[in-house]
Amino acid sequence: MPGVPSGRGCEACRKQKKRCDQGKPACLRCTRLGIPCVGSGKQRFKFVEQQSIAAKPISPTQATHEVQVLTIDGISIVPCNQTMMMAGALCSALEVKDVRYDLSVYGEFLQHIPKRLGTNKALDAAAKALTTSFASVPSQKRSVEGYETYVQGLQALRVCLGDPKQVGSPDILCAIYLMMLCQGWIGQRDDCTGHGEALAYLLNVASSQTWEGGTFEAELIVTLCVPVIVESIGNPRINLQPWLTKLTETHDSSINMESIKLRNLAKLPQFINNPEANLLEITYAYQRLGIDVPNVRKHLSIIAAQGEPLRKIHARYQTVYSILLAYAILMNTILRSFGAGNIAMVQESAAMVDEMITLAEDASQYRPLGASGVPLFLVTALVSTKDAHKRARIEEILAEYQTDFAIASWMDIAAWLDAKLHNRGLLKLTPPSNDMDKTRGFTASASLVDDLETSSGEPVEPSAVAVCCVM
Repeated sequence: MPGVPSGRGCEACRKQKKRCDQGKPACLRCTRLGIPCVGSGKQRFKFVEQQSIAAKPISPTQATHEVQVLTIDGISIVPCNQTMMMAGALCSALEVKDVRYDLSVYGEFLQHIPKRLGTNKALDAAAKALTTSFASVPSQKRSVEGYETYVQGLQALRVCLGDPKQVGSPDILCAIYLMMLCQGWIGQRDDCTGHGEALAYLLNVASSQTWEGGTFEAELIVTLCVPVIVESIGNPRINLQPWLTKLTETHDSSINMESIKLRNLAKLPQFINNPEANLLEITYAYQRLGIDVPNVRKHLSIIAAQGEPLRKIHARYQTVYSILLAYAILMNTILRSFGAGNIAMVQESAAMVDEMITLAEDASQYRPLGASGVPLFLVTALVSTKDAHKRARIEEILAEYQTDFAIASWMDIAAWLDAKLHNRGLLKLTPPSNDMDKTRGFTASASLVDDLETSSGEPVEPSAVAVCCVM
């Protein structure tokens, strides 16, 4: 009942329906007649009943044209309330900007998941499990709902994997990745199981399929390749080729830094498992790291100086830097085990261990999610050093990180890696010789540098060979 303005005449003129001159304190008519003049010039409103207009009935044909249909990968879905509520919950989790709880640390492609919901039951169930499990990260308290949705996600995934048409699809691969994240958040130490073989199989299937690739698919593939590479170090049943090169070719071509290209990181398992046959490539990889590590450290220092505005970027660069340091520590250990090092490399190893300790201490400000990858790479420093004081400090840091997630036992991983390297004879370090060529640092002789070639058969760039110090 909206108010509608009416006339400003006095009450006597309005009652007699006479024209009022709205004079004050009394109009001329009331003055002439000698009667009280009430309300002259006062604004009045009258209220009328609002009439609703009935909507015309819509025919089924018209309704079909007016309803918006979500189409993804050829599947048309009309979003229901449940799907929209699920998408809203996931969007709320993705909107967290605190680096400590920012889900984008697991891949920027996660922001594309909400618009894909409603097209695949496994992805829907995995997204629901992710949002409920995510609540346990800040509180570190597991909920019954979190476990229930996790079990439902596994059941939906098992059903979809039984469909040959869905195996290797982007949605199924994404659902598996989300379930892996949930397991890492709410799982216990006894729940730690490897997924590398299954992922390698699915990625191999995906490499033979034709996707309408976009940002989501490309980033998803690269993200899934990393845990497979790491697990392949201890699992000889995981074959990375030829599917890895095929899937990551575009990604690697866009990266200027050789050391963090996936095709080069994927050589780490064969370097550790068969170092004798790969000494030349290991030497080249170490020299390449001698270029990339200082560059990343320089950029990291610049970013750190900017302070609060670049905290997210700072955390990402710390992760990259920890990867490069761990890679360099392992290459240094292998080369010195085979007598391919000198006194400079011993000093480099000690300096890199110190750098890794400092990095882990600084990255602790971004725990738990923003620094979730750091303890895995810190393990390499623990295994490679014999300094009792440094080992004690590393164990203290790993104990602090251990409180974030129960499923990963960093000391058990360190013991496994230590045994792995010992079995390969890679921790029986050959004492450095004072007679070695100290100007090279990475090679025992000039002929080794002259004969060094890349895996593709191309000669090593002179600029890479000239660098003789990773740190």
